[in-house]
Amino acid sequence: MPAGKISEDTVTAIRSALEDGCYREVSRLVGIAGIGRKTLLNWLKRGERERSGLYQELSEAQERAESRKLSG
Repeated sequence: MPAGKISEDTVTAIRSALEDGCYREVSRLVGIAGIGRKTLLNWLKRGERERSGLYQELSEAQERAESRKLSG
């Protein structure tokens, strides 16, 4: 898979890291996903705008992780 190309596997890996408490530690998330920092941040921004799809799933997972961090 070329770096910077979103896939279900990439989203799953990032979602798992978020669920394990990684939250928004960008350096750790980009290492897990094999992408650049700017790419991850762009994906999250795009996910905020979209109503469905992989970008939206990624953004939603990040928001849930941050909510858990704040509440717990």
